[in-house]
Amino acid sequence: MTIEGVQLVVGALPYPQHLERVVSALADAPGEDAERVLRDLMERHPQLVSRHDWLRAIIKRGTRSAAIMLMDLVANERAGARADQCDPYWMACELVALIQRHPDLRAEVMRRYETAGNGRGQAMFEHVLAELGDADAVLALVRA
Repeated sequence: MTIEGVQLVVGALPYPQHLERVVSALADAPGEDAERVLRDLMERHPQLVSRHDWLRAIIKRGTRSAAIMLMDLVANERAGARADQCDPYWMACELVALIQRHPDLRAEVMRRYETAGNGRGQAMFEHVLAELGDADAVLALVRA
């Protein structure tokens, strides 16, 4: 599947919710290309980013790069491309599950929390640190 093919589908469909099946299929597609297509969809069609199905597809991938993509999405909060309809606590719980699979992501969460501004990104990272509950996480919360 290529992004050009998805572009043709997007152009032919009047409503973005018709892409739900494409996004869901990408969650189960093998290989790194599926994640690249999901990222390209996020960048080219930001109206999809706020959709719960898109976030679930990223999380379902279960990879380290999917976790980074989720953190990028929430931390950046750029206009038109933010997860504004999803609860930061829900996203934090999903991210904690990914961190348990990929422990090296702890350091990335700590780094991003320290540089996050106020808003949804900071709230999600705070929830992640609270759920992790280790000494470093608690100290980061106290320092903030």
